[in-house]
Amino acid sequence: MAKFRQPPYSVAEANIISKSITANGTYNASSDSADGYNPVTVNVPGPVLGPKSISANGTYMASADGYDGFSSVTVSVSGGAQATITVSYDSPFYNKSMTCSDGITTYTETTTNAGSTVFSVNASGTWTVSCNGVTRTVEVVLDYSTQMAITKTITVYSAASDTVSFTDVTGAKTVTTNTSGQGSVSITFIPPSASITFTSSKAKNPSNLSQAYSKTITIDSNTTAIYVMPNGALYWYGNICTWLTGGLDKSLWYLGNSNSYTLNTNDYVFYSATNSQYEPCYFYKNNITCSGYSTVKVIAKDDGFTRAKVGAFASKSNNTMSVKSDTAIGTNYAVHSANVSSYQSAYPNVGTFGDGVTLQMQALWLE
Repeated sequence: MAKFRQPPYSVAEANIISKSITANGTYNASSDSADGYNPVTVNVPGPVLGPKSISANGTYMASADGYDGFSSVTVSVSGGAQATITVSYDSPFYNKSMTCSDGITTYTETTTNAGSTVFSVNASGTWTVSCNGVTRTVEVVLDYSTQMAITKTITVYSAASDTVSFTDVTGAKTVTTNTSGQGSVSITFIPPSASITFTSSKAKNPSNLSQAYSKTITIDSNTTAIYVMPNGALYWYGNICTWLTGGLDKSLWYLGNSNSYTLNTNDYVFYSATNSQYEPCYFYKNNITCSGYSTVKVIAKDDGFTRAKVGAFASKSNNTMSVKSDTAIGTNYAVHSANVSSYQSAYPNVGTFGDGVTLQMQALWLE
């Protein structure tokens, strides 16, 4: 058998090189004219982060501080700023209505004989001051980089002999009202405005008479008075709301003994009729505009005869309520109402219908 000799041959060695990687990416050995890498050393640095403290509104780039990003950010910025516009005037503008507006917010002042009026404005832009057909404009640029809390003395109207609690930027505060339901307190806030909740220690929440009455009110630099009561309040826990309506009045709708009823303004209203021919009630001196209101409501109780109701008169000369509540007032304090949505104006009232009935009323309002 013939034998064959295998010819000689050789195999080239693979070109393996080391590789050091210091950046993220895709690496091919062929790009380095090699067949592979051994060893591979990877040392890719992470992003450079640093802390940042911000005390003014603005746009902040990490690259400006030599960082790839911020490791922590501490923000201490208050958004309040304001400017004053002082308007000087002469005699044609005395005792005139003057407005200051940027097209969004309008402030109104009545000029005096002092010769100038000051407006506090809380937005940058063009403000136009107008008075007596004359207008002037001023450009305002506000700086929001610093905190500018302001303090205003504000008149508070609430229940008579009440203690009203609230919290402003300085902490918890209270204000005490007098027997007419009026008090005064300093409130500190950061412009342009602050929403503050005021809670009465005396008045009750009409939705739940076991809870205290609270109302959240927005305060700004032009706020001079607040009302811790429903917007349509006519009588509120001893406060006869004369600044809104002209005051509570009382009358017998048939001639009778004027001593048959009493009015106690410090706490409740008491009413007692002594003769069944009378149909007495409380009403307001002024005819109240009912536009925007649908009901007249009362928090009251009687002495168990269930002959007291809340309602409204179309006129004082009428001796019968034009509208009455559907249910009679009972022996426990509760909220009762009557529909006045069909009225343009009326005399809201609460009264008794029968002899010997005593009525105690805590509040009367429209809503």
